Amino acid sequence: MVTEFLYANAESRPDGIALVYGDERVTHRDLLDRVERAAAGLAERGVEPGDAVALMLPNGPAFVTAFFAITGLGAIVAPTAS
Repeated sequence: MVTEFLYANAESRPDGIALVYGDERVTHRDLLDRVERAAAGLAERGVEPGDAVALMLPNGPAFVTAFFAITGLGAIVAPTAS
């Protein structure tokens, strides 16, 4: 599963840069934290494995976070255009 790479990178190089978006730099540790918090929020709202979740976000850290959170729950990402 893709989220296994998130955990492995956060463990082996927590302060390494995972994302660069303009002037924003996100470390592996920070990305994992964002993903875990987003996944917890989605789970609290009833997202379960097999559910389709639409994403209407621009390409950036929020999209990456949401993508990993959704797939980490076993749900399906359905990107939409704005």
